[in-house]
Amino acid sequence: MYCIYNDQELSSRMAAGVVMKYAIEQGFIRTVDFVPWNYTKSLPVLEKGRRVIMIGVTFLVGEMYGIKDISNGEFVWISHHTGDVLRLLANKGPAYCKPVIPEVTTFKLDGKKMYTVHSESVAELTFEYYYPTLEVPKFIKWIGWYDTGKYEHEDNANEIR
Repeated sequence: MYCIYNDQELSSRMAAGVVMKYAIEQGFIRTVDFVPWNYTKSLPVLEKGRRVIMIGVTFLVGEMYGIKDISNGEFVWISHHTGDVLRLLANKGPAYCKPVIPEVTTFKLDGKKMYTVHSESVAELTFEYYYPTLEVPKFIKWIGWYDTGKYEHEDNANEIR
């Protein structure tokens, strides 16, 4: 399995840690290649036939289809960047990968339709994907709050103190 994550985003790095924890617990850590990536790098070269989980990054539509083909359809994409999610889902729907997306809110700004993430960071979404029956640990929530700006809310700031 490949785990492609954004190496310049704290929440994405935490999400890769969640994947590592799960892989250790399930006994397949030796088969996971962690691929740190960011938007200054070229696309990673991936071996055909291996599952792919992509966390906190988005490629162009054609490149996403390419990853789906390389992964023989075992492609999980976790993102909280709603605009990217909706743009890609509009291109033939989710059949090319299994997106894990937060609840989306639509609003208008200057007459243009805009989208916003209603809830969580990519670290929180990844934890919920792998551990759906467990509560997200506080340290993952706190990292997520930093990523989504929730730490600025007084109630959340008081909890961290």
